[in-house]
Amino acid sequence: MFLEVRASNEAALVLYVGRGFHQVGVWRHYYDQPREDARVLQLTLATGGGGGMPEIDDSDGGQHMRRQR
Repeated sequence: MFLEVRASNEAALVLYVGRGFHQVGVWRHYYDQPREDARVLQLTLATGGGGGMPEIDDSDGGQHMRRQR
């Protein structure tokens, strides 16, 4: 998962880093009014295991989803 945050938004950066995000890049002059860089953050989501996001069941051409087991 990726997100961008204003470089000056220290509260958001503390929050996101505390939740496992890490910086992977900077987009120069991404924001306007005021012109400011964005820090690009990434969080790697766990895969497999109980519950979680639904996955596509292609047995019917992908017309419905089922929960992961």
